[in-house]
Amino acid sequence: MKYFEGTPIPTSILLVVLLGVAFALDRIDDRLWLGAYQAGPAILHPLSLVYAASGSAMISATLRIPKP
Repeated sequence: MKYFEGTPIPTSILLVVLLGVAFALDRIDDRLWLGAYQAGPAILHPLSLVYAASGSAMISATLRIPKP
């Protein structure tokens, strides 16, 4: 196979790095980039939608990334 179907699993380290940078800059809780919004009884951090996008890209059968 010449390509990955979806993004390779190690790309999830980018999410860890992103949150590590936020923590290092003291951008946590309500100071997280893009803020925090009350959604009924829960609080939504729009940055958390990056996890949904990453997960969707990982399971995508149409997204093809060439192998090195």
